[in-house]
Amino acid sequence: DITYSTLFENVELTAQSFADIGVKKNDVILFFTVSMPEVIYSIYGLNKIGAVCNFINALSSVEEVHNYLLECGCKVMVCLDLFVNKVISAIKETQVEKVIVMSLANSMPIVKKVLFSAKIKSKLIDYKGNDMFASWSDFISNTSKSSLQTLNGDSEDVAIVGHTGGTTGFPKSVLLT
Repeated sequence: DITYSTLFENVELTAQSFADIGVKKNDVILFFTVSMPEVIYSIYGLNKIGAVCNFINALSSVEEVHNYLLECGCKVMVCLDLFVNKVISAIKETQVEKVIVMSLANSMPIVKKVLFSAKIKSKLIDYKGNDMFASWSDFISNTSKSSLQTLNGDSEDVAIVGHTGGTTGFPKSVLLT
């Protein structure tokens, strides 16, 4: 269970972590993951610093991920550990400088975490030697203790970019303020 106190602490920590790697107002961060607590912390944390979350479908192909990265000019992206193989291919010839890797196991109780981790271990790509990649836990643990400058955003500032399914033609980006 996550209390409001824990939620607020994690949002602050996440906001500071993104600020520490240079994310600032109007930067777009691409999310290629599924919904999990760390994603929620990121939405609110990035909103605090005025950055934009761009969520893409977890079933996106390498080419689609690559095109989204080029379209938004992302320097930072967040992905699920199960998608690292696709990401390694997709980030070629893009502006991506940092990839933060989340794991579903991080949010599981210890017994489920151990069983889940053992089951998916063979499907994971080792990214540890690549400085461009950081696990969520390393990303958060390297957070500075400096004071975060919170922005007073405008109600017209974009907070999230979503994408339609394209059922009536081509998929479209939807800007949420």
